[in-house]
Amino acid sequence: MKAGTAKQSINNLSTFLRNVGVKEPMYNALMSLVQYKNLHKVKKIKHVKLPDTEYVKPQNIFFHCVHCGPVSSIYKECAIAKTLQIMGHKVTMLICNQTLPFCTGMFNINTPPNKGMCRNCVQHGIKLFDYLNLDWTSYQFYINEDEEEKHMAKGMQEGELFSVDVSYHALSSAQRYMKGQRVEKPIYDSKLADAVAAVIVAKNIFTKEVPDKIVTSHSCYAEWGSFSDFFKAVGVPVYTWYTGYDPKTLVFDLINIDKNFSTFLTKRSYNTLTEQEQQVLLYYLAQRRRGTADTRYYNFSDEEEFPPKFVPSKFTFTMYPNLSWDVDPTMSGDFFKDTFDWIDTTINIFKDLPPDYQLVIRAHPAEKVYQSVVTAEGHINEKFPDLPNNIIVIGSDNPINSYHLFSPTNVGIISNGTVGLEMLMTDIPVIVVGNAHYKDKGFTYDVLSIDEYKKALQRSMYEIESKQMRDLYAYYYFIKSFIPFPILRHRNFLDIGYNVKNYQDFINDYYLHHICACILDDKMFQDW
Repeated sequence: MKAGTAKQSINNLSTFLRNVGVKEPMYNALMSLVQYKNLHKVKKIKHVKLPDTEYVKPQNIFFHCVHCGPVSSIYKECAIAKTLQIMGHKVTMLICNQTLPFCTGMFNINTPPNKGMCRNCVQHGIKLFDYLNLDWTSYQFYINEDEEEKHMAKGMQEGELFSVDVSYHALSSAQRYMKGQRVEKPIYDSKLADAVAAVIVAKNIFTKEVPDKIVTSHSCYAEWGSFSDFFKAVGVPVYTWYTGYDPKTLVFDLINIDKNFSTFLTKRSYNTLTEQEQQVLLYYLAQRRRGTADTRYYNFSDEEEFPPKFVPSKFTFTMYPNLSWDVDPTMSGDFFKDTFDWIDTTINIFKDLPPDYQLVIRAHPAEKVYQSVVTAEGHINEKFPDLPNNIIVIGSDNPINSYHLFSPTNVGIISNGTVGLEMLMTDIPVIVVGNAHYKDKGFTYDVLSIDEYKKALQRSMYEIESKQMRDLYAYYYFIKSFIPFPILRHRNFLDIGYNVKNYQDFINDYYLHHICACILDDKMFQDW
């Protein structure tokens, strides 16, 4: 068996076990064994005499973990926390400790709340913190039932608590939980309770502990979004990280990723990519197209094929909708209510266009990976049972390689997806309807209303202006924003840990040191 095939088989096993976990107690028992195996290796990391601290004034830094089960994310957070601690700072890991029964990180309509999974999550986190000698605390120390009940009534009535829009975060979590189905009130109320709890905990930590910095993943949904928004409102810096497209990378502040681009440009002594930079960028993009990077999870076909009804000679627009239930801050407040509204409007526009205008809608393959209950294809089939021949829908379960659709595409249509930037890098002009981080840079067609959208779809000519700026931004985003994390050992979910022998290796790791310096001194994460 090839290495790639074996790795995919293990990933498939992980998905299967997660999906049957609520039905089979065996899942929780197996995960306990997995935890023991990974934690045992952490416990064996040797203690050595560490260097003197670098910072005269220690900072008080809270890590808002919430989800600390046996996955790579908690190992990444702990590596950063341990390095900051070695530097001499006060670090505290915050977990929910089963206070948030509808945790967005673990549960959805296919995997309902399960006490065994919660227990495993908490036990794994506490043991990992203890083995790494990291201080930890939990939601339970900063909340009580009377306080929660009082603020719950206010949150339910006003949808806001201490300047945090808890109703927004509760709804986004409920939508993710339902995987496309209509949100049920009991689910929304449960998510609202989690959002309110997160805000109460944040307020009490702010008052009692006076943190200098907050480090968290996501900064969205009921738990992370509500917690982060409180600290942003009171002026405490929040550093939000995400796992990169390559699981051994990290990216910070993804929603506002372009804010440092102008600084990145001014720091360069030349305004074009070097030959080496160009090669690094093109190699990475080629990996994604071949399915050897994060796109391997979609199991695209290697065969170059096109759907029935497709006419290569027509002028083709290819649309890549977002997941309908995943939180999408780049769509909020724009002229489409949601992803389905965008799809419906686009179909209605193309129904009125001449037949030589061809629309291909490629549903997001993650719909299948994450078991969406309502899919883009299902929505379209129900809403438009008799589509004209110039409108083609490719469902998420279709193995057609999304990248093979680039070759016959004349124009791409995107909300905020990364695929839009990849299309641009293959010289395909792109129309942007959302707040994609790569818009407003001079190389996309950005629309701000439905009328502008209609006009953009009927232009006589499309071209990419400022390809030089396009290349610079693509390098800034794909290469410089995704920071390598080689200290993480992550072969599969059965083997997660650190590539270290002792704690000196944490402080010696260049990328970890860079990340910590950016958090401590508010430096630009892309400056490495």
